[in-house]
Amino acid sequence: MKRFVALVSLLLLFVAGCSVQVPQELEAQKVPVRLAILRGSAAYPAVNGKATYKVDNNGIREFQAELEDALTLRGKTLSVFVGTTKVGTMTINTLGDGRLELVGAIAPTIASSATPTIRIRTATGALVASGVMNQTK
Repeated sequence: MKRFVALVSLLLLFVAGCSVQVPQELEAQKVPVRLAILRGSAAYPAVNGKATYKVDNNGIREFQAELEDALTLRGKTLSVFVGTTKVGTMTINTLGDGRLELVGAIAPTIASSATPTIRIRTATGALVASGVMNQTK
């Protein structure tokens, strides 16, 4: 029994002394995520959200846009623009939230040096929310 306790104690000391390091291969795989904070327009001041963009190590693009607190727009379909290009639509649910996710070839291409404005608009063109995407660092 004493040997067992001594062995367990040594094992615990060994484990406690080990430091965990992230392998360089995994460190190199980190993908920068670009962000645009979306703020409601004067017509929809309660609305807020975000848009993100990333390109993984295999070159696969992913764009997401999310809105919250858009209760007055429940059931409405909104258009999402990157710069002047419409990239898709989102429908606001009963909780006032909406989401657009584009992955792969359907996702927009945003140059790392570009800082496009992300705009969410109603079907009639009224601005709901907007924000500027940061640059890749």
